[in-house]
Amino acid sequence: MKPIEFPLFLEGQDTTRAAYAVFLLNKDLEQLLNFIGVKSLGPRYVLANLKELLRTIFSADFIDT
Repeated sequence: MKPIEFPLFLEGQDTTRAAYAVFLLNKDLEQLLNFIGVKSLGPRYVLANLKELLRTIFSADFIDT
């Protein structure tokens, strides 16, 4: 059985599948933010959530724990 793929690019792809891939990526980011105790900025802010995740995990407070 071939695994289902959800590409994060639009070239030659169904835009619905690409949009769903971005949705899944953001859900992953929200779960990671929740796990480390940081509030997500919302479902429409994929890059902002990624920035917040990286800012938090690379902060001195997080690295020292």
